[in-house]
Amino acid sequence: MRGSILLGLAIVVVLSLLYWSVDRFYLVPLATADQRIADLTGQLAALRERENLARTEQTSFGGGGPASASSLVERSPDSGAASSQLQEYARAAVAQSDGLAASSQVMVSEIGGGYSKVSVLLRLRIGEPQLLEFLRKVETRSPPVMFDSLEVRLVPTSPDSRPLDVTATLSGFHGNADAR
Repeated sequence: MRGSILLGLAIVVVLSLLYWSVDRFYLVPLATADQRIADLTGQLAALRERENLARTEQTSFGGGGPASASSLVERSPDSGAASSQLQEYARAAVAQSDGLAASSQVMVSEIGGGYSKVSVLLRLRIGEPQLLEFLRKVETRSPPVMFDSLEVRLVPTSPDSRPLDVTATLSGFHGNADAR
């Protein structure tokens, strides 16, 4: 009888050690792998949703395909007129968003074939909600204007309701009237 109790106790100890080793060395890594797979599946679903949203926006913007070059380019007699138009647009968008344009500087880069890239370096003071409004105005303009750079700094001792000091470079493309 005593031998069967010791044998039963030995079997229980061996099974407990076996369970502990299986759980520790085989099941825990599998649980970690399962969690990683679930995380990656969630990320993939989010990426697919973003891709579908981008396709929907592209379809609604461009009529089902890539936008034509003429819809992406500002037409004007010369790059000087285009740079003035972009600078005026940028300063007006800041003013409409209740911001204060401190300075602006225009740069023109010739691309070739009658096309050029017109950029405006803009320094402004603005509040956070107004900055979002300004970004939306620029983002929805047609022909499009892109942000090449955007730097936002908080001014801790702002004398007015514009606590953000923003430096932005806005760019658009210009084509001469005879450019194709």
